[in-house]
Amino acid sequence: MDELSFGVGCLQFETPSSANDQAAWERKVRRALEAIPSVRDVEIDFPGADDFPRIERRGPLFFSPHPTSGMLRFRVVIPKRIHKEVMPFAVGDHSENFTVLTWYWSHFPVTFVIEDQPSPSADATNVAIVREFLRREIKRLGDDAEGVRLACLGPSPFHANFRLAPSASPIPDDGLSIQKEARSYPTIVIHYDTNRFKAGSEAFAQFVKMTVEQFSYFYYEVKLRNQRVRKSQEVTELAAQLIALHRTPGLRGWWVRATRAGRLSRELTLYAISYEFDFARQQREVKQYVEDLYERSTVKVLRPWLEAEIDDDDSSADLKTSRETAELLEPRRLREANMLLVIVVAALSAFLGAAAKALIG
Repeated sequence: MDELSFGVGCLQFETPSSANDQAAWERKVRRALEAIPSVRDVEIDFPGADDFPRIERRGPLFFSPHPTSGMLRFRVVIPKRIHKEVMPFAVGDHSENFTVLTWYWSHFPVTFVIEDQPSPSADATNVAIVREFLRREIKRLGDDAEGVRLACLGPSPFHANFRLAPSASPIPDDGLSIQKEARSYPTIVIHYDTNRFKAGSEAFAQFVKMTVEQFSYFYYEVKLRNQRVRKSQEVTELAAQLIALHRTPGLRGWWVRATRAGRLSRELTLYAISYEFDFARQQREVKQYVEDLYERSTVKVLRPWLEAEIDDDDSSADLKTSRETAELLEPRRLREANMLLVIVVAALSAFLGAAAKALIG
């Protein structure tokens, strides 16, 4: 095959926590895939059990357990009539035959979905079609799936189309010329030297070798951002609880503000400070890694995606509002707390005075 169209994503087959070793993971995933009638040629190749981390499941922000090196490959046939069923928003005429290749890397898995017979409208939507089809088929397996499920870290598909084609002229160095075309949707075009690569599949393998770490680290950055969003949501929830306390009417509201709002306000502020500290630290670490990565990489075309993900902080506005909420409501709480203190002191003084008078008299 001289030309290829493919999309990139981050898809991972998860198994129950009891399958927390390489052999069990491989056995369950292979059986689940081979139980799907339209899947064939399942190939799993891992270098050794030491590369399979024994970690517990920790929610949707992690793939656990998962290999940290190796490869999973299979072919799948998805009839065109099913494309709209699993992906209603898919447009264009896509192929029915796909090769799904997942490379496991130290940061996150990277999945390449390749059209075996490239269609004129081939694009990254293929990743979504394959993803949703596999999810549906695994769900249909029921108990035969043995708890296997297909997890996904977005964006999957990666926000770019990829096309590989032979070059009309020689290409020096690695034999690949990789450029981003100016289109309405980002398109990465990879031309390869036909004197160096006998087929497009060989050139594709070289492209994967040169870029898989970059894709893997991009999805690691996405995971970090998702964690920040989750932490920001926790801060926002504390702010909502604080507002609710201050809206409580009457003597009950006055009492809960005087006795509970202070602790909640401090907790909110500490959460926000912790968030800002972690984000600043992550930014420094990620920027340094990306800088080092591109010092030793000849492929620079993906760098804008990695750098944009570093600075993408959708939660900063919510975080700022939450902190301002605590600062705005704190003076009111202090006034009411001081008033409560005055009342308690006055009541206690009156009680002691009455008690002393009774003892004297």
